Amino acid sequence: MTSLLDALGAAAIGGLFILTMLTAMFNIQAEGFNASMAITTTRVSEEYINTVDSLFMAKVGLGAIEGDEIITANANEFVFITQWNYLAEPPRLISGVDFEISIQVGAETDDGFPLTVHQDNEHLFGPIYLSENDIFTYYDVDENETTTRADIRSCRVQMAFLTETYRFQSGPQSVSYRLTFWKYFKNLYL
Repeated sequence: MTSLLDALGAAAIGGLFILTMLTAMFNIQAEGFNASMAITTTRVSEEYINTVDSLFMAKVGLGAIEGDEIITANANEFVFITQWNYLAEPPRLISGVDFEISIQVGAETDDGFPLTVHQDNEHLFGPIYLSENDIFTYYDVDENETTTRADIRSCRVQMAFLTETYRFQSGPQSVSYRLTFWKYFKNLYL
């Protein structure tokens, strides 16, 4: 009888130990997945930010007539004039010819809010899906927030990307990864 109780006790303890080990393995695997997703989201979002910052927003007002550089400036759309032609092979400055660049966050879809870039209604870049649609905030020369196009000298761009993570107790969750950069429009100061 004692050996039967010992065997049942050993089976119960062994079962709990195996359950603990399996749970630990699952948690390690879930955390590995979460870390992998965070690293991927970080890398990809920083590439997107770098592209929008250095490739497009760096050319605001390049060669344009003073006062006509910015066409639209609201929280989800930024349209400006430049003489940089992205559609040329290779992309280059074409003096005397103005091109309209539109950076726009569209209406929400199942994947999020699509950010796209166009030159004269020709698609250049995107869509990148963001978790928020109001990404632009504009500032004047004294760094006061402004909505007056002629006074804009810099812009804060705040992009939020979603990534899926997994938690054992609650299941899949979305985590927002937010990146902010400031762009000073040096071509508007000159």
